Amino acid sequence: MRRGVLVDRRRRRAFWSLAILIGVECVCVAQGTRDDSTAQLRADAEAVQRVQFDADATGRALKFLELTKRRVWGYHADNGEHRAYEGAYEAEVVRSNKPCLLFSSRNYVPISQLDAQSTADLAEIGKLRLALKQDYLNLNAELQRRQAAAIEAQRQAELQRQAELDKLKTRRARLLVDTELQVVEAGVPRLLNVSAGEVFEVAGDSPTEFLLVIGGKPVPVDRRRCEELQPTVVLRPIMPGAPNMDGPAIDPPKLDCRIGSYQFPDGREALQVEAVALGGLADRYQVQVGEVLERVNDMAVATLDDYRIASTRAGGGLKLVLFNPSLGRSRIVEIPPPNAAVPLGVFGRPDDRGEFVIDDVLEASIASQLGLKRNDRLLRVNDVPISTEAQLRQAEAVSGGRFRLRVLIDGQPKSLLYP
Repeated sequence: MRRGVLVDRRRRRAFWSLAILIGVECVCVAQGTRDDSTAQLRADAEAVQRVQFDADATGRALKFLELTKRRVWGYHADNGEHRAYEGAYEAEVVRSNKPCLLFSSRNYVPISQLDAQSTADLAEIGKLRLALKQDYLNLNAELQRRQAAAIEAQRQAELQRQAELDKLKTRRARLLVDTELQVVEAGVPRLLNVSAGEVFEVAGDSPTEFLLVIGGKPVPVDRRRCEELQPTVVLRPIMPGAPNMDGPAIDPPKLDCRIGSYQFPDGREALQVEAVALGGLADRYQVQVGEVLERVNDMAVATLDDYRIASTRAGGGLKLVLFNPSLGRSRIVEIPPPNAAVPLGVFGRPDDRGEFVIDDVLEASIASQLGLKRNDRLLRVNDVPISTEAQLRQAEAVSGGRFRLRVLIDGQPKSLLYP
C-alpha cells in the first residue's frame, strides 16, 4: 500500500514539474526571452565581427571569441600542483556549493582553484558577455538603419532612372550620309539638303522607312540612310552597405564573360552567357556558357544597361539567378563584394611551433567544402601567413569570399583555391 502511495506521489510530482516547465517555456516565448548561452553569444560575436559596424564592438567580439574557444586553462589541483585543462568555456555554475567553471565537454574546475591568468580571463569574459548584449542590439539597429537607407536609395535611383527615361522618350535618328529629300512647303515641292550626322526626331517608322520631323514636318527617309539612336541610361547610385557608406559606389565584380541577348518563349528579354574567360570570376563560380542571366540582385535584366544598374544594388556584390534553357530550371549564384568579410569556417590555435592547428570546422562552410578537418594546419590565407585566430579573422575580413590557401593535410602540404 505504501509503495502505491509513493508511486502516486512521484507521478503527481512529475506531472507538476512538467506543467511548471511548460508554463515557464510558454512565458519565455510570450515575453520573447533571449537565449544568453555562450553558444548564442558566440553567434552574436561572429555577427558583430562579420559586419564590423563599430571598431570597438568588433574588438570586443574578437576578444570574446578568442577567450571562449577551446584552449588551455591553468588551475591548481587539491594538492597544490599546477595543472592545465584544454577546453572551451561554456558557463559558470555551482557544483557542491562551489562556483565552478564549466566547459563544453561538461567537465568543470572550481573557480577558486584557477591560476591568476585564468581568473583574469574569466573576469574579462564576464565583462564581455554584458557588453556583447548591447553590441548586438546596436548591430540590429545599424542593420535596420542600413536596410531603410538601402530601400530609400533604391527608390531614389528608380525615380532618377525613370526621370532619365522620360527625357529620352522622344525617338531620334542620325543621318548616315549626305542626302537630298523631296519636301513640300506651302504646296510647293523642293529639294532639302541634309548632312551626315544630323539628328532628327522620329515620328514613326515602317520596315523600309523612318518618318523624321525635319523643319517641323514629317519626312520619310530610307532606313539605309539613317540609324535610330537608342536611349542609354547608366546609373551608379551610392548604395548603403558599402564599407564607406558616404563614399562612391563600389564597382561590382567583373564576371569576365561575353554577354548576348536572349528571348524567352513568352517574349521576355534577358541576357545570355556566350563565352566565359578561363580562370575569370564567372569560370571560378562555375557560370556556364548558354546560361541566361534572368535576374541580377533581384532585378530583371533585359539589356546591358539593366545589368549595370542592377549590379550596383548590393554594395558591390552580385546575386545571379541563372536559367539553363536545356534543363529548364534556374539556380542562384552569389558573389560577395570585393574585400567583403567572408568567414572560412574554422577555429583553431597556434601550436608550440607557431603553426595554426584547426580545432573545429563548421558544417557547410567554405573550409568543409575544401575538405579541411580537425588537426589540419592552416599556413597561409591569400599569401598572408597565419599563426593565430586573430590573423585568420583579419584575412577573412578582406577576402571577398575568395581564398587561396596553403595547408598541411595529414602532414602533406597542399594548395587549395575557392572558388
